[in-house]
Amino acid sequence: MKTILIIASGFIGLPLAIRLLEEGFIVTISTTQSDKRTDLEKLGIITIKFNSNEEDDYLQFINCSYDYIVYALPPSVCKKYTYNSVLQKITSLLAKCENIVFTSSISVYRNNGNLHNEMSTDLTINKTPVLETEKFIIEKYYRHYIFRLAGLIGENRHPKFFFKSAMIENSNQVVNLVCGSDVVEIITLSITKNIPFGIYNVCSPEHPTKIEYYKNQIIKPIFIDGTLGKVIDSSKLDGFLNYRYKSIYF
Repeated sequence: MKTILIIASGFIGLPLAIRLLEEGFIVTISTTQSDKRTDLEKLGIITIKFNSNEEDDYLQFINCSYDYIVYALPPSVCKKYTYNSVLQKITSLLAKCENIVFTSSISVYRNNGNLHNEMSTDLTINKTPVLETEKFIIEKYYRHYIFRLAGLIGENRHPKFFFKSAMIENSNQVVNLVCGSDVVEIITLSITKNIPFGIYNVCSPEHPTKIEYYKNQIIKPIFIDGTLGKVIDSSKLDGFLNYRYKSIYF
């Protein structure tokens, strides 16, 4: 039985823990919420209380061993230490860490209107926390999966709620979205089927324009012309998983 540590029990981390448990993994997940721990432990998931801003919380990783680590922590929660430093601190304390899985983001690609696959060199100019973390993983861990996720959506996370007003800019550009349940399944399949290590875009192949997608989702939308954006190509995964994405319309 393989062991896996999932850092963060949010939109992706929590359902991924449950899914990997079904696949026979010994799953450990971190959370900052005490009320989650009881429910998760009832399912057979080991939980640890971990706040990336609390120095003492890192001590519990000393000499621990895992076959896989999934770094699914949102960058926004890292206040005391940088996003990359949090992962470095954790891995430096472990006795064994063979495989790294990182839930990265398509934000690493520039909004230049181009089609981006994993070979694209049109990356954002700024050294973002996500790019810095990718660089650390690539340089230190040959055995890594970096999943660059498109905009995450779900039944309780509909993209129409992303807008504080009905004003939608660059309305002629396409959307790049993916259902959270698809991400969970793709990560699970990638690990269990041992697809080649590397970087993978995870994005629905549906790419309607913002006008087409939001016109029936938002009350009295105001569309502002513009094409600033990008198109994400996730076909690399098709050769290994032949996965059928759920529709982004719901």
